[in-house]
Amino acid sequence: LCEHFPNVEVKELQEFQYSAAGKLGTNHSVLIAFLREHGVWGKRADAKRVPRAVWRAEPEVAAEFLAGLIACDGSVALKANGGIVISFASINRDLVEDVAYLLLRFGIKTRLEHRLADSACVFGARTAKSKELWSLRLAGVSDLARFCEHIHLRGRKGERQEYVLGELAGRIE
Repeated sequence: LCEHFPNVEVKELQEFQYSAAGKLGTNHSVLIAFLREHGVWGKRADAKRVPRAVWRAEPEVAAEFLAGLIACDGSVALKANGGIVISFASINRDLVEDVAYLLLRFGIKTRLEHRLADSACVFGARTAKSKELWSLRLAGVSDLARFCEHIHLRGRKGERQEYVLGELAGRIE
């Protein structure tokens, strides 16, 4: 973050530590400073948008932003029928549309879907109300391949992405 956003003042990061509850944590000052600088910190999910700095940034920075966003609120799913779907979901239609346009910078087309979802399945909420849920899906082989070429996920979703790349290799001419 620091090299791509030099105007963000940050404090030195501390080493990751496990709390007594067994949760991994750290000093989040770099992330908090970035979010404050770009007007995202403290906003509700329905008010967030892709920051202007990401729109103006080099493709590598936009790809890193997308990778982080999809790692948090996205999915890499392997269907029983052999199908592969990469998706991103939010209650915020504007954010989902921003992500769709950002993916178009890489030539990645998506499909926007809308549904009402029980809140219990939306971000672990415990209310009885239903919420609108907006999602993007990438399912076409060429779009999945472009995604894997440009957007590099980490962690468990990154491992699934590596599997997807292997599966796609046999499907692309």
